[in-house]
Amino acid sequence: MLRDLRTLCTVLAELGDQADEPGLSGNTGQGRLIANRQVTERLSPTDIKSLIDLYLAGTTARALAERFKISPTSVKRLLREHGVRRGSPPAEAA
Repeated sequence: MLRDLRTLCTVLAELGDQADEPGLSGNTGQGRLIANRQVTERLSPTDIKSLIDLYLAGTTARALAERFKISPTSVKRLLREHGVRRGSPPAEAA
């Protein structure tokens, strides 16, 4: 039984070492890594202005998400943070 326990510990230690290899931790299973950066770190101020202008021109949040490589939720949050609603001009950014 002690031998089995040692074998198990060895296997678990090896698996723990693999988690430190690049590309394994945070993998979504679709070949993409989870990005923990803020949207404002990934998009320039020019990109954000373009996103807002496109949204006000009628582009959907889903289409904008695909275009700017962010989630639809991030698009909506960014628009909300900038006070943007369809049919109204964007609020001044702080």
